[in-house]
Amino acid sequence: MEETKSKIRLFIAVPLSEDIKKNVQSISTALSAVAGLLSIVPPENLHFTLKFIGWVNENEQEKIRKRILSLTKTIKPFEIKVSGLDAFPNSNRPAVIWAGVSQELTEIAQLFNLSLPYHQESRESLAHLTLARVKHLEENGREQINEIIKKHGKDFFGQMTINTVVLFQSELRKTGPIYTQLEEFKLNG
Repeated sequence: MEETKSKIRLFIAVPLSEDIKKNVQSISTALSAVAGLLSIVPPENLHFTLKFIGWVNENEQEKIRKRILSLTKTIKPFEIKVSGLDAFPNSNRPAVIWAGVSQELTEIAQLFNLSLPYHQESRESLAHLTLARVKHLEENGREQINEIIKKHGKDFFGQMTINTVVLFQSELRKTGPIYTQLEEFKLNG
């Protein structure tokens, strides 16, 4: 019991611009009407995950912080575009509904994944914006999701400049996760 208290759950992410949050709101609204149980990501929790670190001892946080600082000194600020809508693993068996993002963000995420030896992804990850997680679908829920993806599959949600990354703490609660920004790092490459 004592050991759990000394551990924190961390991830590195890029917060979403207010414009893009507003632009994806119509998708969240449409998804909330799907027959079934979907966990819609609230606007304040929308972000692009660069690296999920997981549970670490609090004393490891400084080592992680130094590694992030070292990485951000090598990365120049860059533009990304957010567009398209799809599902993992696919629209016939949707588990996650997501919006697409420029390839540059995937490349940065891979750099963070390789540079931080925590929770290594076994598969190559695709940077994306998670909008909802599917818990359970009623009979016509899959069709409704397919219609939403078909209707918004090529939508453009906006672009933004990535000039910082953030180290977040994630606290899991019954009402949903609480994300606390621990530190912001400027891209100085």
